[in-house]
Amino acid sequence: MENKFSSDIPVQLETEDKFQRYSFAKRISTSIISNTSADCITYGIYGEWGEGKSSIINFIEKELTSSRILNFKYNPWRFTDENTMITHFFFALAKIYDKSVVSKINL
Repeated sequence: MENKFSSDIPVQLETEDKFQRYSFAKRISTSIISNTSADCITYGIYGEWGEGKSSIINFIEKELTSSRILNFKYNPWRFTDENTMITHFFFALAKIYDKSVVSKINL
């Protein structure tokens, strides 16, 4: 019996890209890597549910792994207040660098 269901799992590899999103993600990655400005740049990926935002982000992350760009996932929606969110952000960032954070804030 043929499986007629499709999962909602974002794709990870260029070979899985059935909708030609990889080249778009690669252009974004190239823009990030080649940026020499000291200014902060924010990139946003917008779209409806199921339009491939997570897949594009996966492709961008894959392209950035061989660059000097530090990339890590952080979900700010998990926290109930701004202080906790910011504190956990810096602890997550320090963990990537194998450093510790000294804080007077109790978690």
